[in-house]
Amino acid sequence: MADYKTTKVRLVRLRNPWGKVEWCGPWSNSSKEWASLPKSERERLRHRNTEKGDFWMSFEDFKRNFTKVEICNLTPDTLENDKIRKWTVSVNEGRWVRGCSAGGCRNYPDTFWTNPQYRLCLLEEDDDPEDEEVASSFVVALMQKNRRKERKMGAQLFTIGFAIYEMQGKEQHLSKDFFLYNASKAKCKTFVNLREVSQRFRLSPGEYVIIPSTFEPHREGEFLLRVFSEKRNISEEIENKIEADLPVTEKTKKKKEKPIVFVSDRAKANKEIELEDYEEQISNGEKDIQKDMEISANELMNVFNRMLSKRFHLNNELYHIITMRYADGKMNIDFDSFICCLVRLEGMFRAFSAFDKDGDGIIKLSVLEWLQLTMYS
Repeated sequence: MADYKTTKVRLVRLRNPWGKVEWCGPWSNSSKEWASLPKSERERLRHRNTEKGDFWMSFEDFKRNFTKVEICNLTPDTLENDKIRKWTVSVNEGRWVRGCSAGGCRNYPDTFWTNPQYRLCLLEEDDDPEDEEVASSFVVALMQKNRRKERKMGAQLFTIGFAIYEMQGKEQHLSKDFFLYNASKAKCKTFVNLREVSQRFRLSPGEYVIIPSTFEPHREGEFLLRVFSEKRNISEEIENKIEADLPVTEKTKKKKEKPIVFVSDRAKANKEIELEDYEEQISNGEKDIQKDMEISANELMNVFNRMLSKRFHLNNELYHIITMRYADGKMNIDFDSFICCLVRLEGMFRAFSAFDKDGDGIIKLSVLEWLQLTMYS
């Protein structure tokens, strides 16, 4: 409020973070209204005509020129009292990859489940004695990265949003059927083409999964998912472990008796033996196939699904790499490439296991060992 001549005027101080465009009407930095104010009044309002992007305007002009106001909560209860409290924040970075993890919104049930999934564990309820509902407050913020930077190359902001589901004790990547038969516990109000979408929620303490997505499938991009809560929370990507349960056959026992030799003939022999291992498991595990010694495409797919679900666990980052390495332009992987991928994965796991003497998941290689390992893998 400023004393202007014989009246009081309500003023609003604004700042354009880009520093290039300012208000040019009444009460702008060079307007005559400031010259009519006493020096003491200008000092009280701390008016300066030097800072770029910083300007004043009357409240009436503000209402006429702005249609939306968003309030940033610096702490969980900034607008309620003066007590200083801090957010607990967890941060996850991810990517939507076409043909792998860019599944689009719930309107696309065939691909929605392939989106990145993040486990959210709300550990405690809020400290509010007057609130009869046992709940935990938190804010979810989904930001798409690098789209503004790549605008000069034709990139546009995607239409983004997120949904939250109760996990019900599940710890693996939720499948298509889960989303067909379970409704979301919470979700953003709307999908919108903004740099960041955020919203505040209140849910009972427990385990949930957050699904960030673009509105349409097959939109590739990077994102940042943040969860702010008043109490402690755990937020992490589901199935972030990398491990393999490699069966020990008579052939692999013989291989373990000999040191790994990194020469082209030896590497070729290893691949042939590993492929034979797959063939042996297929023939031993499927009695029906042995009757007519034939296998259909669906039978072979079922065999691989059962076999691999027990043996390999990869994270999303590796799935992205496999998709980019082995998929064609239509994001399909043909049978030959699929077999090559399996054989290479098993070979890499076995090679790592040979170097991991203490089993801690960390190995140390010399330059020569690294070059020998990668040259013929």
